[in-house]
Amino acid sequence: MRQRHFLNLLLAGALALPVLSGAARANPVVLFDLKSGKVLEHQDAFKRWYPASLSKLMTAYVTFRAIAAGEVALDSPIKVTKHSAGEPPSKMGFKPGSVMRLDNALKMMLVKSANDIAMAVGENIGGSQAPSPTA
Repeated sequence: MRQRHFLNLLLAGALALPVLSGAARANPVVLFDLKSGKVLEHQDAFKRWYPASLSKLMTAYVTFRAIAAGEVALDSPIKVTKHSAGEPPSKMGFKPGSVMRLDNALKMMLVKSANDIAMAVGENIGGSQAPSPTA
């Protein structure tokens, strides 16, 4: 329970920081009340954008939970799909059909912040991601 509360606070803080700091807003911003789920403010919430570092951390979190639950292992294969290979830079550039171990995919995703590997991990751990109609 404490861990979930901490993650909710971390997520809310990361999403609210650009709004509170007055920083340049190059990406969509959503500020919401964690208890009610009510959106308090948003800017370009429906604008197409690419996975940010926080998305990659949450992908890693879901992956580590799957490892702890015995659903996957660090040596599980991660297959690159056409969709994941098509993600924009920053990327590793693997061709569709390439296969790597989950431990190596996590390192590339977290150290290089590779969008293509983040999508491949997400697809292999959580299921497919439908391509955007504008892609």
